[in-house]
Amino acid sequence: MIWSPILSDPYNPQREKTPDRKMMRLYQHNFSTVGRDLARFGHGGFFCLDWNFWEGLPLDGLLILRTVFVMPDQRGRGCQRAILNTVEAMAHKTGCLVLAVAHTFKMRFGEPETEEDFIHEYCSSPIEPLEFFGPDDSENIRQNAAFRRSRWCNVDVTENLGTDWITPQMCHVYIPESASPALIQAIKPRLVNPATTLP
Repeated sequence: MIWSPILSDPYNPQREKTPDRKMMRLYQHNFSTVGRDLARFGHGGFFCLDWNFWEGLPLDGLLILRTVFVMPDQRGRGCQRAILNTVEAMAHKTGCLVLAVAHTFKMRFGEPETEEDFIHEYCSSPIEPLEFFGPDDSENIRQNAAFRRSRWCNVDVTENLGTDWITPQMCHVYIPESASPALIQAIKPRLVNPATTLP
């Protein structure tokens, strides 16, 4: 089982005033990033946090978990779970919401053999390097179950997506207990079942 790293605070963490800026600074302080803000998690894992620019969602208190990838030879050891635990811990430290769409993928040109192969293909490929699985694929079903087990809430962002078959059951938001009441109220209209999911 892979343990989540202990997060260290950046210098003068209160310099940032909004939850998303605090969390992005914490992310960049604790993880080395390569192109496209892709962070090396270690243990063969990568993840990417990005700013939210989706209309109708909080702009100053929500980040998007865009990518989680574990090298083929490292799968099944708990790296993805450790990444999600780390993202949740960063959200708790900063009060930031995190949105994720469980739309799993494989690399278009075959599984990378080394981390450098993955980084090069993900960050430098002149054409889309990812091939996304369909709605009923077992990978998507497994990914959605992983978010549900971690107490992420289903959220309706279908109007922000260009893919018709991605339903609210595939879209998740993590609401830390440290989130401000104003931020919770801002996301509440999008929650599928707010009565049972709010902290």
